[in-house]
Amino acid sequence: MYLKSIEVQGFKSFANKIVFDFHNGITGIVGPNGSGKSNVADAVRWVLGEQSAKQLRGAKMEDVIFAGTQNRKPVGFAYVAITLDNSDHALPVEYDEVTVSRRVYRSGESEYKINGHTCRLKDVTEMFYDTGIGKEGYSIIGQGQIDKILSGKPEERRELFDEAAGIVKFKRRKNTTIKKLEEERYRSNYDSLTGLFNREHFYETVEQQIVANPNVKYSILCADIQNFKIINDVFGIERGDAVLRSLANMFRNLATGDTVLARLSADRFAVCVRDEKLNHERYLEELDLISHIGDNNSYHARIYTGICPIRNIKTPISVYCDRAFLAIESIKGDYQQSIAYYDDELRKQMLERQHMVSDFRSAIAKQEFRLYLQPQVDEQGTMLGAEALVRWFRPVHGMMLPEEFVDVFEKSGLISAMDQYVWELACKELQRWKAMGKEQYYISVNVSPKDFYFLDIYTTLTTLVECYEIDPDKLRLEITETSVMKDANKHLALIDDLRTYGFRVVMDDFGRGYSSLNMLQDMNLDAIKIDMEFLRRNEDPERSRMILEMVLNLAKELDIHVVTEGVEQKDQLQYMQELGCTLFQGYYFAKPMPVNQFEKTYF
Repeated sequence: MYLKSIEVQGFKSFANKIVFDFHNGITGIVGPNGSGKSNVADAVRWVLGEQSAKQLRGAKMEDVIFAGTQNRKPVGFAYVAITLDNSDHALPVEYDEVTVSRRVYRSGESEYKINGHTCRLKDVTEMFYDTGIGKEGYSIIGQGQIDKILSGKPEERRELFDEAAGIVKFKRRKNTTIKKLEEERYRSNYDSLTGLFNREHFYETVEQQIVANPNVKYSILCADIQNFKIINDVFGIERGDAVLRSLANMFRNLATGDTVLARLSADRFAVCVRDEKLNHERYLEELDLISHIGDNNSYHARIYTGICPIRNIKTPISVYCDRAFLAIESIKGDYQQSIAYYDDELRKQMLERQHMVSDFRSAIAKQEFRLYLQPQVDEQGTMLGAEALVRWFRPVHGMMLPEEFVDVFEKSGLISAMDQYVWELACKELQRWKAMGKEQYYISVNVSPKDFYFLDIYTTLTTLVECYEIDPDKLRLEITETSVMKDANKHLALIDDLRTYGFRVVMDDFGRGYSSLNMLQDMNLDAIKIDMEFLRRNEDPERSRMILEMVLNLAKELDIHVVTEGVEQKDQLQYMQELGCTLFQGYYFAKPMPVNQFEKTYF
């Protein structure tokens, strides 16, 4: 392999195109000082990839382009090409002749080519490894380079020897491989967004730490941002990422000594900390500082924290994290409490919840859920219909009230199956009543918020009434305001379809939401239910009376019936009667009772 030619145009002092041809033997370029001899060597270094303007005796890369003289205008680009004979295939390409070129424009655009094909600088550099040719190779020794080599650092001279020995490519590839392995090791151990440990590395590091310090008491602290998807949706992914980084930095600032930090996934974080280093007051203060998001801190992110003490080093760290998150689940939705500990009592509750979920299907099959009815009466006490409630007659545990299991089924996604079961039980009773000549009475059933997402409510209910051949008017549907507020247009349309079919729709727990009066305006309803708890919650009785009177008058104007539930005493009944309410439900009249007892009492 030997150099055949150098073509230069617009490079430094070479304004015009010039070609230097090299033949066998030694070719010398002779000229006085300032004639451009050194520019030839610079041109070769430049075409081979030199990126330092200083090495080319300039201040910036644009200086390599001919800048013009009194008699010549500047040119717009610099171009250099070298051609090498490769008939011995010393270069790892199939061509017998190889031309490498580089062109740069004043705009900053540039390109490299090998035999006319655009390539990368990396391709040029790697092609010349171990040949002695290259911007740092020993085949090109420019002005002042000999002194630099002789007086340079040992490692700099070593580079020349490596090149001459033909091991540069090997060493470069080795270094690249080592770097990639280090990067891969980092990616496998660290979270790319926050720089904290990832899940697996956290588990491994903490396990090693607690084994190495058996006399130190540690705890696992886990944090979870409530409704983090809302932050991403409303404020954007970048703002969401910024919140995650802020939380990570907060943990870094609080960390001391051997504290271990991790981002387990999405918006879930974990910390292993010595018990004596836990400082709840400071932790909550720091959380409050980073939880305000949006313009003027308009949104407050709720960050829940669960803490589980490590007391058995043989228990996997993943289990302690799961327990800390279980502690979080126990307080989610609670705006008074944001930190919860996992203890034996919580563990007992969680195990019981798991047993309830696992027992659900068999309980349905064994008919352990039984229908109870609580009458709804007029002001004379005459029964008009009933609300369907459910009791779980669970083996060993006895009768369980809804407040003991409904919340569990809601969180586990079983509530829709429970609702369907109760709807069908109610339809069966209405069919029996029809056969008994008691078809004037109705039964109200509850429609849970999740039913709107997990069920085809219209198809399910219309199929039931058609299957049992009952009047849809006798199966009243009780929904809550919160059920409708999400995706309101879709759900309001569904309610209209149900009413058109013949069902009557009742808004349950009226007044507990934030926009109930708006719901009266937007939703076509047949009745609303007001709980006496509404009065007990307000410390100003007169104010409560004025609000109730206004609601009752408005409902009357809209031809909407009002049912007062939770009536327990005679004075409550009289109070509501004075306000104009005519339909009631509560312990004052009757507690929920089995169907057979209900029928004996009222039929």
